[in-house]
Amino acid sequence: MWLALVHGASGIQYFCHRTGPDVSETACIDDAATGDAMRAVDAEVTQLAPVLNTPPLVSTVTTKTTPSAAVVDTMMKRSGGSTYLFAVSRESAPVTVGITFRDGPESGTVDVLGENRTLPIAGAAFSEDFPAYGVHLYRFSF
Repeated sequence: MWLALVHGASGIQYFCHRTGPDVSETACIDDAATGDAMRAVDAEVTQLAPVLNTPPLVSTVTTKTTPSAAVVDTMMKRSGGSTYLFAVSRESAPVTVGITFRDGPESGTVDVLGENRTLPIAGAAFSEDFPAYGVHLYRFSF
């Protein structure tokens, strides 16, 4: 879902149908764990909607991954006096990513949203570890 949003999707749609062994058009919300997960995703996207609905900042970050062939996609936006970075790994294995800002803060900290932690910024850059298909959402001021 976050990969689609990073690439410009303007909404989320769930396919909840089950066709076997019986037919159900509400299968995903009938299962408590799946319904809870969908509500959590909806709450996170709703909370970040003011940010997601702003235009992206173009060419504001570069990434360097280890392993070097790994791909982590990013999207940066500004809203309410803060800058947000959305980063999604497309890899099936863990990846370490160096993220460098163009015209960004030389030092400070970045808040990792939903994870109750911060990372230091040094030399307009920070480093982060991503699990397989990992997503990290960041907020900072500049």
